[in-house]
Amino acid sequence: MLTKFKFKNLYNSKEDNLITSFYIPALENSIKYDRISSYFDSKILRMYSVGIEHYYESNGKIRFVFSCDISEEDYQLMKKGYELREYYKARLMSSLCEEDINVDLSNMAYLIAKDMVDVKIAFTKEGIFHDKYGLFMDEENNALYFRGSNNETLAAVLKNYESFETSCTWECDLNESFKIQIAINNFEKIWSDKMEGIITLPLPQCVKNKLLTFSSKSVNYVYHNKENALIFDISDEKRFFMVNNLENPKFVSKGSKLYAFKLNSYVEEIYDKKYFFKKISYIKINELIKTFTLLSSEYNFNVYVTPILRQYIFSKDILIDKRKNVGIAIKHRDDFLLDDFNKFKQIVNKELSRQLREPQMWDAYHIATMIKSANFSVPGAGKTSIVYGAYAYLSFLNKVDKIVMIGPKNSFSSWKKEFINNFASKRKLEFLDIQESERYGKRNSLKYFSNNKNLILINYESTLSLFSEISQIIDDQTLLVFDEVHRIKGVESKRAEVCLKFSKLATYKVVLTGTPIPNSYKDIFNLLNILYSDEYDTFFNFRINELSIASKNEMMMRKINNAIYPFFCRITKKDLLIPLPYEDDIKSGMIEMDEDEEKIMEIVYNTFGSNTLLLYIRLMQASSNPDLILKKINISDFYDDTTDEDNKDIYFLKTLQEDKITMSSSDFNFIKSHSKTRKIDLCAELIKDQVNKGQKVIAWGIFVDNLFLLSHKLTELGLKSIVISGSTPQHERDIILDDFERGLFDVLITNPHTLAESISLHKICHYAIYFEYSFNLTHMIQSRDRIHRLGITELERPQYTYMFLNSDTALYNTIDKKVYYRLKEKEKIMIDAVEGAEVLYIDDNYMDDIKEILYNA
Repeated sequence: MLTKFKFKNLYNSKEDNLITSFYIPALENSIKYDRISSYFDSKILRMYSVGIEHYYESNGKIRFVFSCDISEEDYQLMKKGYELREYYKARLMSSLCEEDINVDLSNMAYLIAKDMVDVKIAFTKEGIFHDKYGLFMDEENNALYFRGSNNETLAAVLKNYESFETSCTWECDLNESFKIQIAINNFEKIWSDKMEGIITLPLPQCVKNKLLTFSSKSVNYVYHNKENALIFDISDEKRFFMVNNLENPKFVSKGSKLYAFKLNSYVEEIYDKKYFFKKISYIKINELIKTFTLLSSEYNFNVYVTPILRQYIFSKDILIDKRKNVGIAIKHRDDFLLDDFNKFKQIVNKELSRQLREPQMWDAYHIATMIKSANFSVPGAGKTSIVYGAYAYLSFLNKVDKIVMIGPKNSFSSWKKEFINNFASKRKLEFLDIQESERYGKRNSLKYFSNNKNLILINYESTLSLFSEISQIIDDQTLLVFDEVHRIKGVESKRAEVCLKFSKLATYKVVLTGTPIPNSYKDIFNLLNILYSDEYDTFFNFRINELSIASKNEMMMRKINNAIYPFFCRITKKDLLIPLPYEDDIKSGMIEMDEDEEKIMEIVYNTFGSNTLLLYIRLMQASSNPDLILKKINISDFYDDTTDEDNKDIYFLKTLQEDKITMSSSDFNFIKSHSKTRKIDLCAELIKDQVNKGQKVIAWGIFVDNLFLLSHKLTELGLKSIVISGSTPQHERDIILDDFERGLFDVLITNPHTLAESISLHKICHYAIYFEYSFNLTHMIQSRDRIHRLGITELERPQYTYMFLNSDTALYNTIDKKVYYRLKEKEKIMIDAVEGAEVLYIDDNYMDDIKEILYNA
């Protein structure tokens, strides 16, 4: 605050160092600086750059009004002749030469780009604009006013004889106070072009554009301002370094005892006075700063940490122990948070057109407050809207300016639609969809067309090939989102590695998934490292082997859950009062096997019974389309083209490669003559009944051939259907989904590994039929949630029909019914898990399930 410093009543440039005795303390203790001056040059910034850095750190505001040395008559003449633009160019660009791109101009441009500095020019109706005064204001509206001969130029400080008087609102009489208030009022009139006899114009756009080309990524520091000091800083590339500006530089030079004991293991190279550190965490650089701060008093030198580094450490060091307590308090809705939460809520409600539900608002508050957080809300709970709530708040405070969302391609459409639904006319969507970059290419689009975008959408498959370009667009103004983060599997996977690197570039980040841990607690290793890479070893410190066995060790499981509990939020459908679906319909789709179908199952058991996994797959195929067992199994029936290699089951792939069809000619001929069961026909009839009742239908299968087989059957019945499979290009999927929502098709036919994530169909479809399904519980839950989401009413409760080809007496039976009931058992466990407060590992071992139903009664 300004009141902490004792300012003199009179300053002059010969007796006082105007920079150190006035400008810097005034800037360091204020948050607003208004200045009217006849002349200005950017080099003055060098002299009080430390104070300017404080404005960057405290989000302050500086407004300059400078003279253009012209009269209204000149202005009117130039305006008529369209010469004003060129005059401004010539006069105001004269100092903006390419060879003059220095730290001063860079700082000025950076602060203008961040909307922290604004410049206007003024001239008078007669004569020239020649006023000179300034006003500093602090957070409590204390004002420091100065007026005198000095301009805002380097010459005024270093060469000319200049003097000015000061007045302070906290220690002045009534007359002085009145004088200060007049100065404040006059500045506002001049700034808003309401002062009689004075014309005030914004900085010409051509000049502003030119100036902004000099902007760096941050405020640069001029090191010679600090004498006898070790200066700790960070480069634009986020590399820590130390500047040796000691009177006795040998004190920490290479070869000294202090260097050997304190620096040697961390320093990578020394260039001039700069000691560049190896890749170390902010925690370690903080320890070094503390070490040398303790030594500084003993050995009589100074330690200075630049505001940029302080800001970086603050943004990284979220004081995780304290933040843990905040996370717990948020989840418990503690009373002491209510005032802050209500302020957050007020801003979000003002910024969004679509209001968040109360549980969603608390989750958005968790994201904004925790800085780094996870959201495990169930599918359909509105995680995208929750993120937009946090973004609305953070962007309102100028803490972020864009969202970079890394996720599956099929989520892009939802992110764009939800932006429009949440903000409507209050904020225009300016997006870059990496999948819509054919014209210029993905690489060039990221390089040249990502500026001024508030939503940038990148799919996981692009992260490796576009690593450099993506790295350039993620900064401390980015809200970085990893959607469906469970797709980043494999502790040492390449995808996990690049996502971890991206995460280190952003301050605010959130990971989203509605899927409980599907493999083992190892899945949280990547998740926690993406959020807390610097803190992982010191706070969480779970080793891979510990995570691997945690599901069988209750004490370890409890330890993991206690550690991560504060850092994630979860909303359940019960929290949002989403109506429950109707009880599953398992009667309508039940088909009792006939003799021919029993014979088909016998052939399958005899042909593939020696390989458990193959038998399971072939039984699923035979239940709908026996003709498929005469063909090689198609990998695209289980993985689409976006599935990363790390997410593919090695044993499963190996089994498919070993698939060999060996059967007698009589069995082969029998299958050929009985290539279809009655399941597809009945499925088509059930769908027709629903369409006749006015329902839109989504039909779920597994095998791509069968998706098209059902579509052909529906066409024969006069119904309009469309198929989305793993090979359907993303832009075509988006078009199909839009057409389905617009009612152009009666039936959408697809499989879970293609469309079970990130798609909302609940506004048009309330009926789903499953003619095929596997043991993949995650796919089953996700597919059901496409039509069971926030926004449905009691009249729109979803109905699910499951089809069975089955016999209670046959020796060789299908597995339809057994798979369904096994899934329902596991579904209850999963629902209990996602409704609870912990992150529980769900045992989803498909081989155990297969053996259970194939070989146990």
